[in-house]
Amino acid sequence: MRYRPRPADTSHHTNRLAIAASREDAGVNAVTPTREDTMALPTNYAVISTVYGSDEKSPFMNILWFEVTGTSVPDPQTAAQNAVNLFSSAAALQYQAVMPTEAKWIGARIRLSLAGVAYEAGSAAGAGPGTGGSGDELPDYCAAIIRKRTNVAGKSGRGRWYIGAMSEASCDTSILTAGSITAYDSLGNFLNTGFTTSGLTFAPRHHSQKNNALYPIAFVKTQPNLGTQRRRRLRQTI
Repeated sequence: MRYRPRPADTSHHTNRLAIAASREDAGVNAVTPTREDTMALPTNYAVISTVYGSDEKSPFMNILWFEVTGTSVPDPQTAAQNAVNLFSSAAALQYQAVMPTEAKWIGARIRLSLAGVAYEAGSAAGAGPGTGGSGDELPDYCAAIIRKRTNVAGKSGRGRWYIGAMSEASCDTSILTAGSITAYDSLGNFLNTGFTTSGLTFAPRHHSQKNNALYPIAFVKTQPNLGTQRRRRLRQTI
């Protein structure tokens, strides 16, 4: 099957994918973080990084921001671990549904800031192969694009998630099939759904790199055209 991905405008996207070398024995923690994955967090916010892909190609990462509210937490480190375990097990089903069987959900990691202190944890809950078909995986610069919109006007109020590890069967030339759009919409809705654990509530937020602000996400929608990641760079793990 031929595919002709249309280059996507990546000049202002806010949640970049990253690729990195991985070690089989290190799993999710072997992936080199992006700038958003390591930048200082404001108090009562969290960043969760999703890690997925295939053994033959460098893994993908999506960066998700959350505002965190709740009562006093006696053990924040355990709360962080519980949060990433819960998220990873639920996210696995959503990501696996859009990946071919040769790709897999690897896991997730979290950085949680409470009272000015950051807590980190990783999880491989739900790790396993994709369930979105047996077709070959598209080249790793191809991506489905899930657009985010807030109630803030201009570039600061919008962004996108680039979802890699795509099956060749998910598109007809450069257009996603109706079935794959439905699956990616389901993934986008999941990423825009909060969760509660250990007395903490995690509410998804859009991070604007332009003005370093965080906004509630009003809605998400999958772009029908196949996108590309022109700015992806190989990051080697030391």
